[in-house]
Amino acid sequence: MSVTDAQVERVLAGKPCSMDEMARSIIWRQGRLYTERLLSSAMESGFDLKAIPVVMLGGGAPVVKGNMSPQNGLCRVFALIDNRVNAEEFERILGQFSGGLSRG
Repeated sequence: MSVTDAQVERVLAGKPCSMDEMARSIIWRQGRLYTERLLSSAMESGFDLKAIPVVMLGGGAPVVKGNMSPQNGLCRVFALIDNRVNAEEFERILGQFSGGLSRG
């Protein structure tokens, strides 16, 4: 079976998509595995995800948010799922950096 990126995104976002239930199940399972690998990598790098809040942003944030709940007990996830959050923050940082250079 072949699925598009748009179909995968719709399924992971919980939006309607004309797709076989078995395909949806596979997509959800892969999303869960992605989340587990992501969090495992962070913990292997020395981050104690139970002690500090985890802020997710960017394209993977909705996937993580959809696969985490307080019942998991893995970590406290705060997902910033606005599509523009990365661009807006980089723009703010660049503005501060540029302002600092012009004064220096």
